[in-house]
Amino acid sequence: MLELRLHCLGRLEIPIFTKNSPWDTAKGLIPTILAIGDSWFWYPKQNNLLTAWDRNSSVKNDCKSIYLLGYNGADVADYAPGGKYSDDLQHELTQVQFQYYSAFVLSGGGNDAVDGRTDHAADPAFGYGQPSNQAKMDAARMVLGLKDDCTGITNPDECIDEVKVDALLRSISNAVGSVLHDVLWASDRDIQSGSRRYPIQIFLHAYDYPVPDGRGFAVGPLTLIGPWLAPAMQARNVGKGLPPGGDVLGFGCAVARALMTRMRTTIKAYENPARNIFFVDSPGALNCTLSGAYKQDWDNEMHPTGSGFDKIFQTSWLPVLKSAGLAT
Repeated sequence: MLELRLHCLGRLEIPIFTKNSPWDTAKGLIPTILAIGDSWFWYPKQNNLLTAWDRNSSVKNDCKSIYLLGYNGADVADYAPGGKYSDDLQHELTQVQFQYYSAFVLSGGGNDAVDGRTDHAADPAFGYGQPSNQAKMDAARMVLGLKDDCTGITNPDECIDEVKVDALLRSISNAVGSVLHDVLWASDRDIQSGSRRYPIQIFLHAYDYPVPDGRGFAVGPLTLIGPWLAPAMQARNVGKGLPPGGDVLGFGCAVARALMTRMRTTIKAYENPARNIFFVDSPGALNCTLSGAYKQDWDNEMHPTGSGFDKIFQTSWLPVLKSAGLAT
């Protein structure tokens, strides 16, 4: 593993590259980490994991140069063959590009769970129905693998529709597996050709446990996007029929936790240190108890605050990066 720890190149002037960022190999102006992800990588206001990665002083400076693909709202299927970002990823996996990368970081699955834009949208198992207006349509699309009607259910796991959640998680797993196959293929190809000395290091992660409190992405008093979880749960009567005085929001938290736990298991199944595939097990890093304190960690239902991402990175990511040699 010592050789792997020395593989990142020099610190760049630009810590996070996107498609329009300039490369200059003669000056060493090239990224060393390839990342593709959703809003946990792209979220604005300096609230995302890669910003937390860049500002953490324990990460080696020569491992802070990141080329970022994907976008806010991306599904994992968008990265897989046929997806909207597939061509971008495949370009970076060509030998001329891939030789510069020492690590690959993947974030995805959250958007697949909360809406119906991916290939599983056409799956009859999801049964969206015909809502009468846009708000109901949005709530219906954000299926979360829930039963159509959770009225009277007091056990969070019983709110999950096993057929729907199986289709959802199978879709996520298939897309993740496809991406990992192509990344590993490119790494093995380049080692065999001699253009790469060491195997690529791959990092996957789970999401933390969200609070479905109805907060979306807001700028000042305006909510621009979302909320995502509360509408889906309200459309399916989550918490309706609890005993008098029952904690509806607390029950919604438990339902969200049950789904995130299953998603965590799905992604973690790909962990394989022998192939340099590492899993960052972050659920539980943030405060999700229903006190005012949780809002210090969560900017809205789906996205942590900047300090929340810092907390996730420090407690969950950093130990993994240290073991892989990317941090001290």
